[in-house]
Amino acid sequence: MFIKNKKGFTLIELVVVIAILGILAGIAIPRFMNSRASAQGAKLLADLRALDSAITVYQARNSAYPENLEVLATEGYVTVIPAPPTGGILITTNSGTEKNYTAADAAYVLNNERATYTSSELSKGNVEQYLEGDVAGATPTNPSPSTVGNWTGKDYSLGDKVIGSDGVIYENMNTAYDSNTDPGTSGYNYYAWKAVGSTDGNAIALTDSNTAGKAFAEGVIVS
Repeated sequence: MFIKNKKGFTLIELVVVIAILGILAGIAIPRFMNSRASAQGAKLLADLRALDSAITVYQARNSAYPENLEVLATEGYVTVIPAPPTGGILITTNSGTEKNYTAADAAYVLNNERATYTSSELSKGNVEQYLEGDVAGATPTNPSPSTVGNWTGKDYSLGDKVIGSDGVIYENMNTAYDSNTDPGTSGYNYYAWKAVGSTDGNAIALTDSNTAGKAFAEGVIVS
């Protein structure tokens, strides 16, 4: 009886297959993450609209607004207060601009007779505010460190970006103030500069006081 030799895959074939799988994964994973963030954004807006509708019905029947959103559930205006999304959230505004948010400890709350979404990273916002893109907590685009230079002490123009001595990327926002002061130092005039990113690739949410070592957004600290 003769036994035929069965050949397996060669090393080159295995390497090619693994390379193809790696390429496909590299394409699919970012798309999946964006799809999930978009779904989170759609859920956020849909939840706010549903809660606003329930608030309107409650007000029409009772001639007063509910004390909180939980009243809507206990009195049967909604089945349950939906669980708010957390993590990465992507919302396309009315102008077509994409706004990215990162939220933790999120909740839907009643604010000025409207349903709003808030978390430790975001300010309260209703449907219109998110669609207009004016809710605090949106992640700005982080400039590539290769396109900005280290601080040299020269005169800078509006919009110029530099890496301060603290390693944070700053953008000149007002040349009327002292733009000759290293934005990475503790005593610089923050009216002249705003922090827009860090050299490790992480974007920084902005507040009025962009001083190194202070919170640019709740939960985001630059040292």
